[in-house]
Order: sequence, then structure tokens, then C-alpha cells
Amino acid sequence: MFATPAHTTISGETVYGLKLNTPIRLNVRLAVTPSGITPTLTYQDQFRMCRKRILAELTSNRQLFRHAPSLESLDAITPMWGFIVKGTEAALSPYTQIDVHIGAPQMPCEADVELKELIVSRSTIRPIFEAVYLKPEVIDFDWCEGEERDELEEVSDIPVDADSADSLELLDPASIRRSRLKEKADVRAAFQLAQEAREHAEDMATRFYGAYDLSETESTFSELADETDEENENDDRE
Repeated sequence: MFATPAHTTISGETVYGLKLNTPIRLNVRLAVTPSGITPTLTYQDQFRMCRKRILAELTSNRQLFRHAPSLESLDAITPMWGFIVKGTEAALSPYTQIDVHIGAPQMPCEADVELKELIVSRSTIRPIFEAVYLKPEVIDFDWCEGEERDELEEVSDIPVDADSADSLELLDPASIRRSRLKEKADVRAAFQLAQEAREHAEDMATRFYGAYDLSETESTFSELADETDEENENDDRE
């Protein structure tokens, strides 16, 4: 699956570039504007499954690791791939790179992404994805049926008052449904990400307690957990 690791240095840190022999396509549709990829939480399951597959493959990679690492040790140093919640909005994870090449189709447009390389160091494993531009979806005017679909061939067939200064705006129900489902998936993914972040923090705290002996006067993380519990209870009441 992987090519020969390439040794390099980034910001004074020794890292290895590990290219995939065959890039992995995620089969997503991300909006692209001149400012780059529009963040969304809709496709976090695809990023999560890709991460899981890659880490499983790395456990048997003897070119990169002198001793085969456990899946748990790789998972501990690999941040979440894809997008995260920053404040109240979705944002690209600082540990995820998506290359958007110049020469894209007319924007805005949509793109899939494929994993082409990993940047591996002693402390983290970061993915590098590449945008793959997609053809625009053809709007299906499913609000026209039967004879109406046959008769309505052009926009000019729609009767418009010539003396009216108002413009005609077409609303595609199929697009509205897609937008609704996308936003609903974003909300669901945000709740799931928050739960996973909490569980990850609890695992890190457990490893910390197991590695270090705390003095009687040293603070623990219990007060942070209590605050999170209180916030969750308040959210539930609201």
C-alpha cells in the first residue's frame, strides 16, 4: 500500500513522508470556492473510516517502523482527520491538509478528495489529501410530472408579466432537500465529534494517572470533567 518512506525535516522536526501507491478516494462532495474548501461535518464518517484503515495498515509496515507498533499507540498520536468544530462552526483540522490546485473548473464547484500521502513523526501522523474536481450535478425538476414535464421545455415557457419589475427565482425542491439533509448531518456529526472528544480526553487522563503519581496537593482533571457534565445537563434542560 505504501511507497518507500522519504526522510525530511519540517520546522526543525524529523519526519517521514509516506506516499500511497494507490491514493484512496473518499467519495465525498465538498464545496470549493476561490478561498478553498468549504468546511463541513457531513462526511466525517468517511474521514474516520479512512483513518482507521490507514492505521491498521501501518501496524505491519516494517519499512517505517523498526518494531511493529500497536494500533493503540498509533491511534494515540493520530489526531482526528477532516474537519473539526471550532467555536460554533466547522473548520479544517490543523492536522489535515487538502491540496486545492490552480486550474480548477469555474468556481464555485464541488470536489472529492483522495488520500495521497502521510507525514509521520514521533508525535503525530498527518494526512495529505488532494482535491479531485467533480462534474456539476444536473438539476432534476421533479416538481414537474406527466404532461407538465413535457410541456415545460424552456424557462421562456413560464408566463411572466412583462410589465413587472420583479425577477423570477426558480427553487429546486431536490436541492432544498439535499441542503436540509446536509445541515441535519452536520448537526448530528457535531454532537458525535463532541462525544468522541470527551471520550478521548478521558482516555488521556487515564493514561496520565497511570504514568505519574500525583501528590496530595496537585490538582487533577476532575473539576474539568465536572464542568463538562454540568454543561451537558444544562444543555439537556434547555
